[in-house]
Amino acid sequence: MEFAKNGDATLLGRAPLSESEEKAKMLIATDYARK
Repeated sequence: MEFAKNGDATLLGRAPLSESEEKAKMLIATDYARK
């Protein structure tokens, strides 16, 4: 999953990550992977 590798939220069609989202990006990636 490309997002999990580079943390580029624009790949998911959303705005770039904020600093707090950057820390949680693996959780976000897991969440998107389930969908």
